[in-house]
Amino acid sequence: MSYEGYEQKLCSEGHLCVHDCYDTVSVCPRCGKEFVWHHSVDITNGEMPGIAAAMPYPLVPKTYETVRIPLTYHIPINSSK
Repeated sequence: MSYEGYEQKLCSEGHLCVHDCYDTVSVCPRCGKEFVWHHSVDITNGEMPGIAAAMPYPLVPKTYETVRIPLTYHIPINSSK
């Protein structure tokens, strides 16, 4: 049995990066800064709507583009590396 999933990471600037769990992404592709928060999403037994993408708590957008797409997020208080 193998593990399948993806990582959701925030850098110190609040940029969100989502990548496969086996990819080795150590810095933000947008700004090159280190990640200060991450959340692993396990989809080994299939992705369940509303559960796999769920965060331990919702990310709060910090800024928006004119089309209302979140660009940066506040770093959650219980941040983990």
